Amino acid sequence: MHTVALEAGILAIHEDHYQLSIEPNPLSQEYLNLQIGSDQIYIKDHMVALSDFEQSLWREYFNLSGMIPMSPVLYPSLRNQVCAALTLSDKVFDHQLFLLIKNPQRLDIHPSDGTLNYAAHLSHIGKFLPPQTSEGNFVVYLKIERRITK
Repeated sequence: MHTVALEAGILAIHEDHYQLSIEPNPLSQEYLNLQIGSDQIYIKDHMVALSDFEQSLWREYFNLSGMIPMSPVLYPSLRNQVCAALTLSDKVFDHQLFLLIKNPQRLDIHPSDGTLNYAAHLSHIGKFLPPQTSEGNFVVYLKIERRITK
């Protein structure tokens, strides 16, 4: 918590003691500012290096696909596994995945759309909805394989 407060500019270290900054001005793009009563709480999403994300993505995909590359895996299932392993939010997962799709590193990621049966999970539908493509379709499945390097 102290690290986040220091990064946000809320706290400073002066003579080996924490000191509240006079005018805290956290980076608005990186922090969510919650006002609870007279308290302000600054929240920052947990981020991981793209290479660590990619490694976890491959490991969790391989487990869910039965160790078969290019086998379709439900997007929400893979997202849940990776987010749990790396303590990421769904938003961060979606963002990092799309970075890897646009600029592949060690994996070729193939998103595809399809239908989802969420009738049994209607109370959780907001959590499980995958992101939409530019055409308005939901990314339902992912197929992943290692890139062939020459």
